[in-house]
Amino acid sequence: MPFVSVIDFGERTFDASEAGETPAPRESEFAGGDGKGFVRMVNECQLEIRVRYAECDPMGFLHHSKYFEYFEMGRTELLRASGMRYRDLEAKGVLFVVVKIDCRFRRPARYDDLLTLHVRITRQSRARIDHEYKLYRDGVLLCEASTILACVNREGQPIPIPEELGVANDE
Repeated sequence: MPFVSVIDFGERTFDASEAGETPAPRESEFAGGDGKGFVRMVNECQLEIRVRYAECDPMGFLHHSKYFEYFEMGRTELLRASGMRYRDLEAKGVLFVVVKIDCRFRRPARYDDLLTLHVRITRQSRARIDHEYKLYRDGVLLCEASTILACVNREGQPIPIPEELGVANDE
């Protein structure tokens, strides 16, 4: 499972494996690519996230809304680990919207905790991707969640996931 070292500097994340902003790879350069513009999607990854003070509620706990931002970071890094950037998909008019999310909070995270988020694709179909998330602190499970994403165009109409993503279809 790829491990993505991510440091949060406030605005967005910085992928420590990059030494600065790099252009998206050409389709023939994608990780695991077949030279014809198709990539082999990475099905799981993990990343480290440091809880920032501004993300905490007055009781000193990570605010529940921030978990969902962390899940989005995980999905973005999972796609990046496959050699694609979500920004490039959006530029082509391909969007992924959250249709359903389930979350179970087990223990709180606190300011300055170093968390590890495990993200895994559990199902893919023609226009849908399901993810599972597990958030840990020092090996202790803090939160479990799952999402269902739909692939849509700019008008919000469902569309097939682009073939260039090389996703395996269940349907």
